[in-house]
Amino acid sequence: MAYGKILYEAVEWYKKNKSTYESLSNKVEKLIKELLNNEQTTYHSIISRTKSIESFRNKAEDHKYTAPKDQIKDLSGIRIIAYVESDVEKICTLIEKSFKFYPENSSDKSKDLGIDKVGYRAVHYVCEFTKDRCSLPEFKNFKDICFEIQVRTILQHAWAEIDHDRNYKFQGILPEHIKRRSAILSGVLELADREFDRLSHEIDEYAKNVSENTKKGYFLNIKINTTSLREYMNIRFKEEINKGLFNPSFGSSGPNGMQEEIIQELKNFGITTLDELDKIIPDDISDMLNEYKKRKENVPEYIEKYYENFTGILETFMMIEDLERYLENCWNYRWKYIEDLVVHFISVYNNIPTSEVLKIISKYDFIEVIPYF
Repeated sequence: MAYGKILYEAVEWYKKNKSTYESLSNKVEKLIKELLNNEQTTYHSIISRTKSIESFRNKAEDHKYTAPKDQIKDLSGIRIIAYVESDVEKICTLIEKSFKFYPENSSDKSKDLGIDKVGYRAVHYVCEFTKDRCSLPEFKNFKDICFEIQVRTILQHAWAEIDHDRNYKFQGILPEHIKRRSAILSGVLELADREFDRLSHEIDEYAKNVSENTKKGYFLNIKINTTSLREYMNIRFKEEINKGLFNPSFGSSGPNGMQEEIIQELKNFGITTLDELDKIIPDDISDMLNEYKKRKENVPEYIEKYYENFTGILETFMMIEDLERYLENCWNYRWKYIEDLVVHFISVYNNIPTSEVLKIISKYDFIEVIPYF
């Protein structure tokens, strides 16, 4: 059969079946997200794409394909961007466990480079859904259909995007000294990737040590930072968290929320170690949180709930310890309402009349006491 006819039939076939591959791309992306989230495996992003008809035609024009519709395996493609190389390893292990993959069509581009070259690095898999998964109604239409999964780190992705962009300056035949600098830069990125991975491991080890020491009560000289504070709070208030008395977060958006702000408030208050923090926590904290939980449903939505997360409860601990010091050195107009339940706690724990607490608060005109009793 003339190759022109083979190409024409392949393109017509793909036009009719492209919607199936689009559905496949969406299905694989969703499944991978579920798998990674269930395993609590961190990743930066997951992107799916389906090859356009024009892109399929361009690839099929290569005469190495004698049967393009059977030989081209990346019509559906999913790209997983991990943070560091150890995350790539975890993701690859999960992929190999969760999908049927073809080793002869899959490759680790880093290994393909050998020991004396630098350049594009990523892991490519050609996969299918397993037989068991295809027995499920929502997967049965994708039986025996291949898709590609790429896994790479953020730095690998950045370099690949620049290096592979046909419209960018790095393509084509370049002078030797520029090609050499390009290769050196690629090597620097590879070293940076490995160093980020080492740093990630060190942070994990540090967090593990803080967690173990906190369980044993050994945190005398541990400095407060984002890692140590998060580990300490999760262990110290594990029972209260499990009871749903407050959320194990620092509020706001992002992985750290308001953590940097509360660490600065603690520092301004005079607390820089976990031992110093532990000393201001009331002994009967569960009773306090239980009392708050009974009442918080009545709090209007526009009012910040002090016990909603780690940030709020830490601020309350400081106010109970020394309200005036907190308001003078830490409060920065970020919140302007205080619940009278908190006023009540400050009064009880310090054995002073509520009127004295209100007198201190009244010095700060922007704070309004909200009654709920």
